[in-house]
Amino acid sequence: MREKSSNYLPVYEGMPRFEESSPPATLTSTSAVEAFLAGTPFECRSVTQFTGGNINYVYRLHLATPIGDIKTVVLKHAQPFFRVCEEVVWELDRQAFEVEAMTRVRKGLPATSTVTVPEIFHFDAKNHFIILEDCGSDVATLKELIISGSLSSTAAETIGSAVGEFIATLHEWSRSNPDGILDVFDECPHTRKMVASGAYDHVVSTLQGTDEDNLPLLSGFEIDSSKLQTIQTLADEYRAHLMSPGHSTHDVFLMGDLTYTNVLVSNDDKQPLRIYLLDWELARTGLPGSEFGMFCAFLSPLTRGDSKAAGLASTVQKSFFNSYSRHAKLNSRLAQDALAHWGANYIYWMPREPLCEEKEVVDFVKEGVEYMARSRDVEFLAQSPVQVLLGDERYI
Repeated sequence: MREKSSNYLPVYEGMPRFEESSPPATLTSTSAVEAFLAGTPFECRSVTQFTGGNINYVYRLHLATPIGDIKTVVLKHAQPFFRVCEEVVWELDRQAFEVEAMTRVRKGLPATSTVTVPEIFHFDAKNHFIILEDCGSDVATLKELIISGSLSSTAAETIGSAVGEFIATLHEWSRSNPDGILDVFDECPHTRKMVASGAYDHVVSTLQGTDEDNLPLLSGFEIDSSKLQTIQTLADEYRAHLMSPGHSTHDVFLMGDLTYTNVLVSNDDKQPLRIYLLDWELARTGLPGSEFGMFCAFLSPLTRGDSKAAGLASTVQKSFFNSYSRHAKLNSRLAQDALAHWGANYIYWMPREPLCEEKEVVDFVKEGVEYMARSRDVEFLAQSPVQVLLGDERYI
């Protein structure tokens, strides 16, 4: 599969090649990165490590010699475990999938697109690093911009609309399997296991209070047995679909990790708005509703209340909904999947890494239970936040 897709794995001219027998580099410090790149086109005069993120080692490289107009680039190095927790293992082939996903998507984008992905200059599969475009020091995540209140209402509407159009267009474009994209991204079993762990495997144990994670924020939580059984059935069904080889007629190509921290915005009043989507390591085939539901589950808690941030988050969410629905194939299956995954993300993430105030965690988990348990209820769907995804079926 990698040979077939080699056009999407860029190698920069002048970068050294390494013998298969040599050990891979360990680029887990700025000094190691500087030493490794000495004498290459990406030799640095200085290296700065980014502190955010849990999985990879990421650095800004200040090039000793600019490449054209490019003075800085970003290097992303992977190890077979999470940077912040070496007990969590994730196979290194994730980088090849990420590089291929980003390269394929970027090649298909018009130059005028408001939403883009960073350009990848070099991929070293032997030493497990990517060198890619630096989005700039003036960018911020969508989450940061909303919470700080530094967005204008117009910018918030533009961002929601642009991301909604981009994701819906990506989903619909992939249905025809252009250049075998669905075949390639069926082949990522390690990624699927990672997704299953967060999306499905822990949902019921979280609600029962029997999960291996210590979840004090859900201490004493109770749930109706019939709703628990419905959620168990749904989680098993979705997991089986996720882990089954071969894409179904419902599947599309997914970005895989569409959250407000992976939406990076250049919000300079003197320049046109530019939006970058980062971190495509979870790219895969799957249900489009799962991507829609994930984005909403992370964004929606910010919409609560009457603060300026809540108003901005509501504007982003509303414009995302409207734009996605204008460009996607709408039906009850899309709405069901979106609501169920919105709920599953609430159930899994709220008690572990609260997306809200701690005192609100239980209420959000209860909301997640309702979303999952009633996601196949036609009347509930028609009144739910995802009703816009029903399309013409909304009126049946």
